[in-house]
Amino acid sequence: MPQLYGRILILCAVHEELLIEVTYQWLKERSPDYADKWFRNLINTMATLQQQP
Repeated sequence: MPQLYGRILILCAVHEELLIEVTYQWLKERSPDYADKWFRNLINTMATLQQQP
């Protein structure tokens, strides 16, 4: 079971990365400045979650 759990986590991580990439590209087509701001804020938020989950 732990092996399956690890695979599920990997699949979820890959899925989330794809969603982030698609969202970023969609935003970039419409507003490049906002897309960059959105991505920086996302990365900063993720960093705080690593420190304070």
